[in-house]
Order: sequence, then structure tokens, then C-alpha cells
Amino acid sequence: MNQYIYKCNKKRPNKKYCVCVVKDCGVYAHTDIDQKYLSGGKADHGHPANPEFLQVKKTRDQIKHRVLNEFTPIGKIYDEEMTKNAMNPVAIAIFPTVHEMYKGAAKNRRKTIPSLPESCLFDIPNEFKLTIEKKRFLLIDEARVRRERLLLFASDAQLYLLFNASTIYMDGVPCVVGLLVNKKAATYKQIFSELKNATLRKKTVFSPSVIMTDFESGSISAVKDEFPTAQHLGCYFHFSQAIFRHIQFLGLQRQYTIDETLRVLCRKLMALPLMPRDKILSGLDEIREAADLLPGLPMIRLLEYFDKNWMLDIDLWNVYGFDSRANNICEGDDICLMK
Repeated sequence: MNQYIYKCNKKRPNKKYCVCVVKDCGVYAHTDIDQKYLSGGKADHGHPANPEFLQVKKTRDQIKHRVLNEFTPIGKIYDEEMTKNAMNPVAIAIFPTVHEMYKGAAKNRRKTIPSLPESCLFDIPNEFKLTIEKKRFLLIDEARVRRERLLLFASDAQLYLLFNASTIYMDGVPCVVGLLVNKKAATYKQIFSELKNATLRKKTVFSPSVIMTDFESGSISAVKDEFPTAQHLGCYFHFSQAIFRHIQFLGLQRQYTIDETLRVLCRKLMALPLMPRDKILSGLDEIREAADLLPGLPMIRLLEYFDKNWMLDIDLWNVYGFDSRANNICEGDDICLMK
């Protein structure tokens, strides 16, 4: 009111009693429940008005309202409201960043969402079964043995995109969102089976040429059985991550940090998937020869682990010649969409 900000100090069934937000100001105003002016607010405040704070408050209130009433990513709401509200440079300078607002906004949004169930036996609210256009989103809700449950969510547009894709990235930007109780091969096989059933209903096929996953044993087995003609590739990022985690497990992380020779050899080991298939064995032999010259032979157990866990199926992790070598290319887009 008059470029001054008031806060509600007391509320009656048909009236709000508001006071200036500046401490010890004491100027009051009365409004009805819908915040329409009734009286007050005409006395001298004794301090200057602050129109920038009004602009900030208006924009913050609009962001908060949208966060509580829609599921648009918070970062997108922030960007849209900042673009829509033409604040002056001073207001923009004092306005909190999206990172400063995100935690509080996410906390407020969680209050409007049903609490997480303690078991897989729960009812799904109808609004979560539909897209924002009120079209079907819940694809499969199936009870399995021993109180297990399989939930798959996908719109018709997402299924069309999935079934027409030649390359599939599992754990990338989801065309199908699956909520699973475990990561066993049988569970993955059921997912693929349900998707193939969906193709029959839509009179299409689900036959990707390339499938990229991480290195879970369950997904590897299921992809091999359900898509025998597809080329199955392991994510290069997860390959490198597994090698480094084993370096940590063996207690070599400190030596990896301070010993450049060891670090280079470990990185060469991580880089083997980038080499042509017919040069991997010679590349590994070169690493072994150099590792045998290191004092204390610190890489012996790491190379033993590599032989046992990775040399049985080189084709799974060899990504030479592929433009997209990791799921991260999709996961990065997913993160941007969620901001």
C-alpha cells in the first residue's frame, strides 16, 4: 500500500489487522479477508518507502504460488517469473538466486505431496496416474510374488519416442519410469515383457539396435535374453567409476594422488574402452609391463581384479567408434530439465 509493505498481525472472521513490516513503525491498515483495503495506512511512516522490496515480494509470492500449485521444475518457474516481472536493477540485485530459493521452495512443495509410503502396498492418487494434460501416465501397476510390486509410468508420447528409437539409454532421460523393489534379472525381464506387450497393443515393435546400461548383473542378463540381436554396451562413465572405486578399496587412493606414474597407468586402464577392439589386449600388456616396474608392485591386485571382472566380455565395455559413450549425455539433459 503506497509502496509500503505490511504484514498481517491479527485476523478476525471478516477482517485482517496489518502493520508495517519496519520495526517500531507502528502504522497499521485494515483489510477484508481478500485483502481489499478498508481503513488505515495514511499516517506518516517515519521512514522512506522501498518500492524495490515490493517488486521482490511480488515476484517471490508468484514463484511460491506456482511452486505450491503445479509440478513445473522450480528452476523453470524461477526463470519464467524473473523474465515476466520487469524489476528494476536494484530489485534484481537484491533478489535471491535460484539456488538460494531452491531449498525452501522444494521444502514447501514437499508439504503438498503425499508422504512416502512405508511399503509397496499403497493407493496411487488419481492425479499421479495422469499427465498434466489429463492423459494416461500410469502404464503398469502389477503385484508380483512375495508382496512385490512393479510400477511403470509412461505417456503415449513417451512410448512412441521409445519404440521408435534405435539406441536406448537405460538410466538416461526416462521415456519409461520404473519403480522397482529390486534389480534382479527377472524384474528387468518383466519390464521388457510389459513393454513388448504395449507394442502389440499399439501395433508396432520394440527392437532397438543399441542398448546402453550400467554394469548391473541383472540388467546385463535381461538385455542379453530379451534383445539378443541388439548391441549391448556398458556405460563408459560407470566403467571408469568402478575402476576408481576399486583403487579406493585397495587403499591406493593416496598413492594415486601423489604418484604420477601410478596415476597415469590407472588412467590408461580406464581408457582401454576407448581403444579399437583389436588393440585392447596389447594395450593391457603394455600397462602390465609398466606396472611390473613400479616399486612395491602396487597395481598387482588391481590388475588381478581387472582380469577377473572385465576381461570376460570386452565387447560389453568397448565403446570405440561410438559418439555417445555414456548415459551421462542423457542424464545431463535430465538434470537441466529438473532445474
